[in-house]
Parts: sequence; C-alpha cells; structure tokens
Amino acid sequence: MSSVVFLLGALMMTGASAQMIDIEDVRDVFQMCADTPLEQCGLGFYRFNDDSCLKVLTFNANFATAQEMCTYIGGRVVVPANLKEYQKLVCTVAYDFPVRLHYWVGATKHGDDFVWADGSGTIPNELWANGQPDNFGNNENCVWINSGSWGPLNDGPCSEATSMVCQIPYEMALAVSKRASS
Repeated sequence: MSSVVFLLGALMMTGASAQMIDIEDVRDVFQMCADTPLEQCGLGFYRFNDDSCLKVLTFNANFATAQEMCTYIGGRVVVPANLKEYQKLVCTVAYDFPVRLHYWVGATKHGDDFVWADGSGTIPNELWANGQPDNFGNNENCVWINSGSWGPLNDGPCSEATSMVCQIPYEMALAVSKRASS
C-alpha cells in the first residue's frame, strides 16, 4: 500500500492547500528529489535555504536533548517554512540516512494545536500522517517526520529517543565544518 506524503506548499504562508504526493518507497523519494538537488555547505551539512543548512544527527535523543544538541552546534531543530524547504527536508533525510524511522522537527503541542518552534504558526492538518495527531497514551506533545513512510508528520512522546534534523545558519555550518575538519 502506498504511503502518502503531504508537502507543505504555500499553506503555512497563505492558507492555500498542500500538495499530495504518492510515494511507495525510497526510490520514489529519490525520483521526487531529482528536482531538489542537495548542495553541501560544509562537511555533512546540506543547504536548506539562502540563509541556513541542515545537519542530520542520527543518534537518538529525546526532544529536549535534540533542541540542546542543535543549539550546541549553533542552530535549532528544523522548521520548514514552505514547499521547497519541506521537500529539501525530506530529500536531505532520504539522502543522508534513509533507514532511520523518525526525525524530530521543531514543533510542540500548545493547548490543542501543534505549533512551529519559531512561532510561525500551527502545523496544517494536511501535513499529518493519516490518523495523526492522535495523542496516543495522552502524552504525545512533540513532532517527528516519519521517514518510514517518507514524510508525513506524527506526534510522539517528547521523552522518546530518536534522531533529529538541525537547521543551522549558513556561516555557522561552514565554521563548524571547518573546526571538525582541522
């Protein structure tokens, strides 16, 4: 059965509808990503937008520790702002380490809504996997991208240990990369 990935279009910015892309497996992700080439901006960092890069950290950490780790290297847990950035996020995860199951993204539950950590708004319903968010066990207050189904968001317990994607300013990524290679 095919997994459905909802990509964030102008939805966050304008309230328009998200695009739905049908993805069966990682090969379909790579096909989608053929139009979204990855450009390195330092060792292990990938260009995210004009101002920042992504770093996939594949060790497991709870959400609070993920935030600390991203802050330690000069960034934050990733917050995609538009369709291009969301595609870049999915493609970066697929290319960098396609076998992991979950990656923290920068969003948490506030009241009944899940909001982006940068204050840019709530996560649109169209980005969630089918049946999500479900607050299973009444303790799912954080959000991860589910690479097992290649893109839809899922709520999860903040205490769960999983991988993360950090968003780092471009110049900081170059500096961190330079320090690591010396």
